[in-house]
Formats: sequence, structure tokens, C-alpha cells
Amino acid sequence: MFVASQWQLIWWKFRKHKLGLISAVIVALVYFVALFVEPIAPFLPDNFNSKYTYAPPQPIRLFSEGRFVGPT
Repeated sequence: MFVASQWQLIWWKFRKHKLGLISAVIVALVYFVALFVEPIAPFLPDNFNSKYTYAPPQPIRLFSEGRFVGPT
């Protein structure tokens, strides 16, 4: 006689819920990126340029002169 544990019952029910699985993957990706934010960040947190204090927000540019340069 097999008796499923509480966690197995929860997993079986959760596995059938597609939106829940997609949400769990997205949350896991956000946590993964948060773990490695220091090496990913292009600048140090204390990097400050007083020349651009009152500059408006700028759009993210992925292409420069027709070629991919990444987010700048």
C-alpha cells in the first residue's frame, strides 16, 4: 500500500496547473538574476556623474550605426 506524502500531493496538483508552472519559472529566473546582479551590472553602485544630474531618462539602445552593441 502506497501512501503519498503531503509534498507529493501538492506537487501533483501544482504540476497540472500550467500558469502556475510558468509563473514559478519566471520567479526562479528573477531570483537567479538577483543572485548574480553584481557581475552583470555594468557600473559600480557608487558610480556618479554630476554632469548628468538633471538629464531626462534615456531610451535603451540596442543598435548603433546598424550593428548590435547591447544595452547602453
